[in-house]
Amino acid sequence: MYPKTQSVLKSILSVLVLLVVISNYIGCIEDGGLATNPQAPVISSIDPAEGVPGDEIGISGNNLEQVDTVWVNGLLAPVVAKVATSLIFRITTDMTSGPVTVKNAFGTALGPDLTVLELVPAIEIDSVRPSTVARGDSVSIHGRNFDLLSPAFKVLLDQAESGRILQSSELIQAFVPDSANTGNVRLVTDGDTITGPVLAILGDPTISIISLSPPSGLPGSDVIITGENFDLLSPGYQVFFNGTPAQSSIDSPSEITTDVPFQATTGPVTIVDNGSTITGPDFTVLDIAPVITSISPTIGPVGAQVTISGENFGVAITEVRVEFNGTEAIVSSIADNELLVTVPAGATTGTVTVTLLSNGNTATGPVFTVQAVSPVINSIDPASGPTGAEVTITGQNFGTVISNVQVDFNGEVATINSLNDTQIVATVPDNATTGPVSVTLLSSGNSASGPVFTVEDNLPVITSISPTSGPIGTEVTIIGNNFGFTSADVEVRLNGQLIEADFVDLTEIRFSVPFDATTGVIEVTVVASGQTAQGPVFTVEVPVVTLSTLAGAGPNDGVDGPFQGVETNGTMLFSNAASHQLKRVDAAGVVTLFAGTGQAGFVNGRLNVAQFNFPAGMAMDSQGNIYIADVNNHVIRVIVEVFDPVSAGTRLDVQTLAGIGQPGYADGLAQQEAQFDRPSDVVVSGNILYISDFGNHAIRALDLQTGIVSTVAGDGTAGFNDGNIQQSQLNSPVGITLDNNGDLIIADALNHSIRRLLTASNFLLTVSGFQGMGLEDGLNGVARFNLPYDVVTDSQGTIYVADSGNNGIRKICGGFTTTLAGGGPPGLQDGEGSQARFNFPSGIIRVTDTEYWICDFNNDRIRKMEIGF
Repeated sequence: MYPKTQSVLKSILSVLVLLVVISNYIGCIEDGGLATNPQAPVISSIDPAEGVPGDEIGISGNNLEQVDTVWVNGLLAPVVAKVATSLIFRITTDMTSGPVTVKNAFGTALGPDLTVLELVPAIEIDSVRPSTVARGDSVSIHGRNFDLLSPAFKVLLDQAESGRILQSSELIQAFVPDSANTGNVRLVTDGDTITGPVLAILGDPTISIISLSPPSGLPGSDVIITGENFDLLSPGYQVFFNGTPAQSSIDSPSEITTDVPFQATTGPVTIVDNGSTITGPDFTVLDIAPVITSISPTIGPVGAQVTISGENFGVAITEVRVEFNGTEAIVSSIADNELLVTVPAGATTGTVTVTLLSNGNTATGPVFTVQAVSPVINSIDPASGPTGAEVTITGQNFGTVISNVQVDFNGEVATINSLNDTQIVATVPDNATTGPVSVTLLSSGNSASGPVFTVEDNLPVITSISPTSGPIGTEVTIIGNNFGFTSADVEVRLNGQLIEADFVDLTEIRFSVPFDATTGVIEVTVVASGQTAQGPVFTVEVPVVTLSTLAGAGPNDGVDGPFQGVETNGTMLFSNAASHQLKRVDAAGVVTLFAGTGQAGFVNGRLNVAQFNFPAGMAMDSQGNIYIADVNNHVIRVIVEVFDPVSAGTRLDVQTLAGIGQPGYADGLAQQEAQFDRPSDVVVSGNILYISDFGNHAIRALDLQTGIVSTVAGDGTAGFNDGNIQQSQLNSPVGITLDNNGDLIIADALNHSIRRLLTASNFLLTVSGFQGMGLEDGLNGVARFNLPYDVVTDSQGTIYVADSGNNGIRKICGGFTTTLAGGGPPGLQDGEGSQARFNFPSGIIRVTDTEYWICDFNNDRIRKMEIGF
């Protein structure tokens, strides 16, 4: 750890011990003066105040962590759990009501009375034998605790009361009356009802299907199902046509009305009710054939809209094909009686047909006459320019389908960028020469010749830039023509500043906005000719970074050495490393305790009894499980939801996930073989938990499915080397995060650099910070850091760094490293950017792309950084 950090922690712990002593002294005075033995136990309350054997009872008070004996009315009670201010014990079967007493080595405390209630057994029905009987027969009802029934208890078979004989606590003999129907067996006693299995009565009416009317028809048509006892069907019954569900309604006990579903096929009609199937006769589904009654209009050019009226077209565009004299057309909309289609390119005069793809049935309609349309050119703009320039051709009858139009510049075919019936935008082709512009409709061969376009020397042309604004590091693409083929062929300038291009070809240039760039016009100069093209203005967005204090400004805010954290649905869970606890802070700055007793230790279990030893980085998976790097216990802990026998619900528990609690360097089974040395951070990627193993100078990976720990970067020794798993070296990595590609970004603290691990190949690369310790902005190759402790990325892949030794927040984007806030000597100051001051910021957490929460370790604060433009 950073030496200054260790000294600050020791000071904090000393103050905490003094506060505990003072608190105990004040507590003694409040309890009635200076006690002769202030470590004796004190009972303030019990909860609940009554219970049955097996229940757990809580005691609240003081000095309960050393209690060795609990009595209830003089009988010993088993202790389940205990801490300083609370204790849980269990009621045993031999206990009776009376006072609760506790004892430790320093004294005894007498508490309130506990009322012990008697367990009342439940009356239950297990089975009825036989399960099918005739009226007048007898049945045996088997179960338990029948002797607890009142003398006047009743046996109901469905709704009919039966004569009965109580044979024993486990057997009742009952007689089936003539009024009984199939239904549940019930026992009624003192207003309570105990329900048993269903008893089937022989001779009950059955449901049957007799006939269908009609026995065949088209999908969508109505069918009457005739049968018996349909009134006995449950509300959840379902009618099927050869397995396809249908809509239906019960008209009477002998009739059901249903309609043939559109996906139905020929086969039996069935009714399914409560798992039983009633099968009826087969229903024959007739094929649907389309019908064309008219088309409108009956004459027009390619691209015209035509309405086809008729029947049985269906409702899905993908299930119908329309052709104009054999050429398939595009269907714009469909209804069962109407289609809207476009006359396709290549169509010729002939009949219109509609085919249903589901069965191949086809309808032939009237003849559609395809008109031959001639294009007209009125003007071109501009009338001269280099190859690659965009030219707008204005006129008539161009149509709307680009594939049906050809534009030529003096015989050279051009690319059409956009088209409507009166305007074409085309690019002057590379081999064009001065001459007329022409437009040809390929469907008819009709052409129009327009004005002459004069091709100038191949001047560079900028047609657009994307984006038109952005912060430092933004990659900008210049689109145009005649640029060249390498970066040596052009000079790119932004507001007069010469910029090195990352990529150059004839029609495209790409560059990254440098860290000292300013807003202005983009220019491209061709070196060979000296000719310059001027493009649009690019606006360099300067981020406005504002720092404020979210939590920790007050003496009782509960922020004491915040180290790192994780965002949890609008709040942040952070490691209060100095107090060995996990705490939560919300957007209003309210801090609450989440887990840990405040004492260093290694205890699993409930959140309020668990202990950590300098918890650091955390991560949360999609199921809400929280993983913690427990530094000085040399293990990875996890907080999971478990069953709570006390509440019969669930609770959160702290468990050990990996590591054996001793420092070392070993891969293998997570809880039996794997060893770590001061693990400092974790991050989840699918089924893999990545671990920053600070003391082993390595990145480890835990497979959450197999429970195997392996090393993916570093070799256990401090070093600075990129490469594969056999070559890579790190030096005390701390914070880790995942970028947009699923690769790992690493704060390599004692190498004073930011590294990237390509997780698909486990290949380690250096992103920024090649030159050793320092504070330097600029190209990533010359930038310097000082003990970077944490990293996070935004949705665009920009990296934000808690540069702890430099007391600042840094940003890595587009090949450049810049300082966003702080930087320089330690301090405590809110405000904008460079005015802000930190004192060893050790953690940074992304809330949104424009809001970040920072663990300001030595200032005992949670800070909020907001980024605007």
